[in-house]
Amino acid sequence: YDEHLYQHRHLVENAFLKIKRWRGIATRYAKRLKSFVAAVQIEGVRIFV
Repeated sequence: YDEHLYQHRHLVENAFLKIKRWRGIATRYAKRLKSFVAAVQIEGVRIFV
């Protein structure tokens, strides 16, 4: 059990949880890969800023 590693893992898992709460990403609404990646990036910026 490495506490430092666990803290980082927890942050990453929570970030994915927050991103997947957005309906457009969870349902893969964007059909093209570029649109999907752009949506994930926009949501990531919105969460972490």
